Amino acid sequence: GTTVQFQVDKSGGVSVTGLAGATAASRYAGGTASGAPASGTFLLGDYVIDQTGKIWICTTAGTPGTWTQIGGSGVSTFNTRSGAVVPASGDYAAAQVTNAADTSSSSAQVFTGNVSAPALLPTGLTGATATSRIVGATTLGTPASGTFAVGDAVVDQSGAMYICVTAGTPGTWVRVGGGITAQPWAANYWYAPAMSNSTVTPTAGVMRAVPLNVPNPVTIDQVGIEVTSAGTAGCTIRIFIYDATGTAGGPGNLVLDAGTVAGDAVAVSTLTLGSPQALKAGFYWFGIAVQGSPALSPAVRNVNSQPPFMIGQTTAAGASSAFNYGVAGATINTGGAPGTWGAWSNTGTAPKPILHVTSVP
Repeated sequence: GTTVQFQVDKSGGVSVTGLAGATAASRYAGGTASGAPASGTFLLGDYVIDQTGKIWICTTAGTPGTWTQIGGSGVSTFNTRSGAVVPASGDYAAAQVTNAADTSSSSAQVFTGNVSAPALLPTGLTGATATSRIVGATTLGTPASGTFAVGDAVVDQSGAMYICVTAGTPGTWVRVGGGITAQPWAANYWYAPAMSNSTVTPTAGVMRAVPLNVPNPVTIDQVGIEVTSAGTAGCTIRIFIYDATGTAGGPGNLVLDAGTVAGDAVAVSTLTLGSPQALKAGFYWFGIAVQGSPALSPAVRNVNSQPPFMIGQTTAAGASSAFNYGVAGATINTGGAPGTWGAWSNTGTAPKPILHVTSVP
C-alpha cells in the first residue's frame, strides 16, 4: 500500500514519478565539472548539472547519449553541431541577417533603419562603371575643405548637386542642373536686374519690385538704390527681397528686409547688412518702398523693358497686352516689409535696386 514518490536507483540516479501532466521518465543523474557527460550510459530524460552553472538533458539514450544544454549563454545546437555553439562567420548568408549586405548575390537587398558610411561607392551597372561616389552634402555650394576624387558627388541643402571634375583638396567642382540660366555671379561685384533703365518717381509707400534671377548660390552683404532726384527731407527708401512663391510666380515670402537708405539726397545710396544674406540659385523679387509719407517722393533708377520672365496673367488679353516691368503691392509708409507680399498687380514703374556679392560657395 506504499506509494513511491521518488527513488534512488542502483546506479545512483534520483528519479521521480512526477505530478499529473509531467510523468515522462526523468532522473537527476548527478553533475560534471563542465559540459555533458563524456562517458557512462544514460537514459532519455536524464539530466546533469555542471559546475559552470549549466544544465544538460539527455535527449537520446546511449553511452554517453546525446545531450542538450538548457539555459546559460550561447547556442546549444546549430546545423550538425551540438553543445555550446558560438555562431561563426559563414554560419548565415548575409541576406538572412537584417541590415547586412549580401556581397555574393546580385539580388536586391532590403535594409531597415539608417545605413551609415563615409561614402557610397557603387560598382555601377554595365555602361556606367567609371568611378563615382556619393560623398555627402553641404549647407550651400561645393565643399570648402577635405580631399576628393574625380567623380565624387555632393548635394547642398538648396537643392543643387556638384560633381568633382578634378581631384584635390578640395578639388574642382562643377554644378549640375539647378536651373542655371545666366553667367554665374562672382564675389566682390555689384549686380542689378538685367534690364535697361530710366528714372521714375514711385508713389510714396507702395511696395514695388522687379524679378531678379540669381544664377548660382551667393552671399550678399550690401544693397542699394540710385536716387536721381531728392525727395522731401527725411524721407527714406526701404529695400527688400521676396522669393517667387506667390500667385503665378509673383512675390511670396520675405527673404530679406535690408532696412532703409536716404531718399532726400541724390546719390547711389547703399547700406551694409547687419548679417550677410545667403541666396540660393533661382528667381526672386527685388524691390523698394518710399517711406515717411513725403510731399515729394524721390526719383529713382528704374527698369523699362521686359523682365527675364513673364508672370502669369488671369486672362488671355492680359497676357497679350501686359508690359509688366514689375509688380506693385501693399502700402507701407512706415515699418518693416511684411512677411508675405500678398496680392500683386502689374506695374511699369518698377525700381532697379542693386546688390553686392561678398562670397560665392
